[in-house]
Amino acid sequence: MLNRSISIDPGGSHTFNSDINIPNTSSGYKYLLFKTDNYDNILESNEDNNITVSTIELSGVDAILTIEATASLTGQLGNSVDVSWTVNNIGTETAKADWRDYIYLSDDEYFDENDTYVSNNWVGSNTPLAGSESYTVERSINIRNTEPGEQYLLFVADRNNEQNETNETDNVYALPFTVTAPPNLTVTDTTTPEQGYIGTSTLVSWTVKNIGQGAIEDGYWYDYVYLLQIQDTIMAILD
Repeated sequence: MLNRSISIDPGGSHTFNSDINIPNTSSGYKYLLFKTDNYDNILESNEDNNITVSTIELSGVDAILTIEATASLTGQLGNSVDVSWTVNNIGTETAKADWRDYIYLSDDEYFDENDTYVSNNWVGSNTPLAGSESYTVERSINIRNTEPGEQYLLFVADRNNEQNETNETDNVYALPFTVTAPPNLTVTDTTTPEQGYIGTSTLVSWTVKNIGQGAIEDGYWYDYVYLLQIQDTIMAILD
């Protein structure tokens, strides 16, 4: 803060008032350092006595993702899974910011930038969040962009640190989760007549078999039958 055109006679003083922003830090007792003439604009007879110190006790807001996150323990690659999670403000102050909660797939219980993004949720309709209050989110997520195997679903509250907290290390909850392999369809046992007539219909049949590890439940898809020239077929095989 720079003060301009201030006159102080010998033995005189001037009192300043200013709102200061308390940065994101831990709670407890801290020191406030007050330093006058920070950039030595004023030539003084003693430059070593420009600082004084006072103490301040800080309390703050802590939003924590609780153990109440739920989901099935397995999910098939490409399918949807219903999940829910609860965020609880265990601090005494109201969390006034708006933030987003994120869901990731991870090989371990710890969140980092290498984890696979799944979904996010804006919680503006749940804020401000008073001390000891909580909210619960329920939604369906799709399991994609990963490989089958044992993983974790990570629920990350306030992923981008939009809400100042006294502790930023307790916002992740890891839920063990198994990603199962998807189905794999192939066409087998086709039946066609030896001869057909242009402009008329002809009966054909084919069998679709799931040779993958994952089941199809109430699936819906389209099968197509194409007519190609023999030369087109040969070229397609060569390509």
